[in-house]
Amino acid sequence: MKLVDDSLLEKLNTLVVLIDQKGRIQHTGNSVKKILGYEPFALHGISWWRLVETGENNPLSSPELKMFLSRHSEINSISFEREVKTTSGESRWINWNMLKTPEHQFMLIGNDITS
Repeated sequence: MKLVDDSLLEKLNTLVVLIDQKGRIQHTGNSVKKILGYEPFALHGISWWRLVETGENNPLSSPELKMFLSRHSEINSISFEREVKTTSGESRWINWNMLKTPEHQFMLIGNDITS
């Protein structure tokens, strides 16, 4: 899946993640290497929730977010911040915008807001 040139997203420090209805990562942009240290293909098939669940600092837990989205089917997008661990164990704060796709998947666009 190619929505935008990955080189542009890398310059913007922007993550792009596509997850299926079960929360499994289907696609990641190349910027995931620069921001989080992961090879893009290494995340395919794993649970997105496992990637972003790092502790009590998260404003919404994955079950709460899943429930919210299922109860509010009219909502097509939601924004939230999550702490994500890099491959080296560092914490990065990502401001996520999650959009429902016509195929009933979720496109997540994340900006690194770590100070």
